[in-house]
Amino acid sequence: MKEFFDQAVTSSFPLRYRFDEKNYIIKYDAFNYTRAKYYSAMGEWAYKKNDFTGLLDYSRSSIVLLSDGFLKLLVNDYLLIAKSRLSQYDREMTDYSLNYITTYLNLDKVDKDYFDSVNYSYTRGWKYLEEALTKAPSSAENGQFMLHGSYMKVQRNMYAWTDMFFKEVDDNSDEDYRWSGQQIDLAFRFSPEKFRKRDVAAYIGPQIGYSTRKLMPVTSDVTNNTTGVTDYAVELEPLDTYYQLGLNMGQFISGKAIGMDYHFSIGAAYGKFSMDHPQCNLNDYTYSHSFLDQREEWHWGLVMRVGVTIGLSL
Repeated sequence: MKEFFDQAVTSSFPLRYRFDEKNYIIKYDAFNYTRAKYYSAMGEWAYKKNDFTGLLDYSRSSIVLLSDGFLKLLVNDYLLIAKSRLSQYDREMTDYSLNYITTYLNLDKVDKDYFDSVNYSYTRGWKYLEEALTKAPSSAENGQFMLHGSYMKVQRNMYAWTDMFFKEVDDNSDEDYRWSGQQIDLAFRFSPEKFRKRDVAAYIGPQIGYSTRKLMPVTSDVTNNTTGVTDYAVELEPLDTYYQLGLNMGQFISGKAIGMDYHFSIGAAYGKFSMDHPQCNLNDYTYSHSFLDQREEWHWGLVMRVGVTIGLSL
C-alpha cells in the first residue's frame, strides 16, 4: 500500500475500477488529497507507537499536499512534536513553527474556536518557535535569545488617522475615534550577554505584529457615484487590518526575586481599510466625512509602543 502512494505519478492516472455495478474514475488531482490523508493517518499511527522518525517522515509527505487549513494545522502540529522529541531544533522547525501560526490565523472563526477549545491556538506555535530558537546548538555560543509574544483583546482604544495627517487632510467632524479588536505581537530579542539573576541585559531585535481594528460608528453622508443618490447620516463601522514591522529594544533587569522588562518599539504598519458594509465601499461612493473620503484601501501608518512587565525572577 505504501509503495503505491509513494510511487504513484501523473502517468498512473486516471484509475478506473468497477464497484457495485458502477464504473468509477479517479483523476490525479483528486488522488493527491487522498494521498495526503493516507500519510496523515499513517503519521498518527506512528505517533501512537512512539515512532517519531516515522511521524516526521509521514507528516512531511502529507503537509506539502494539503490546502485544507484544519487538517494542515493538525499535521503541522504532529511534525513539530516529532522535531521536538527528536531534538531537531533547526531551520525546518523554525519554519514550520511560523507556518503553524500563519495557518491558525487564516482559519475561519468556527475552526479557530474549536482549536482554542483544545489549546491548539497560535500560542502553541509560539511555544514551538521559542523551543526551536532557544535550543538550537548555536544559541549557547552567541549570547542570549528571547522570544516575546503577546495577544491583547482591545476595547475602545484611540484610533489614529496617521496617513491623513501626512496628507494634510483636515477633519471636518467632531467624532471621537475609537476602535476595538485584537493586537498580536511577536518580538525577536537578541542580547550579547546571557540573562543572569541580579544583572541587567540590554536587547534589540525585530518585531512583527498583526491587528484587526473595528471602528466605533462614524457618521457620514454617502453618495453613489453612479446614480448620484445620497443617503444622509449613515452610520459606518469601518474595519482596518494592520500588518506591522518594527524595531524592538529594551532592558531586562533581574533581581533576587523580582524581574522587570521594559521596552520600546517603533516601526511602520501597512493597513487594509474597508467600510465593512454591504452597500458601501471606497471606490464607488463619495463621503461627506473628509477622512473617509480621502482614505485609500491600502495605507501606511506609524507604530510606536512602550511596555513594562514586572514578575517573579526564577
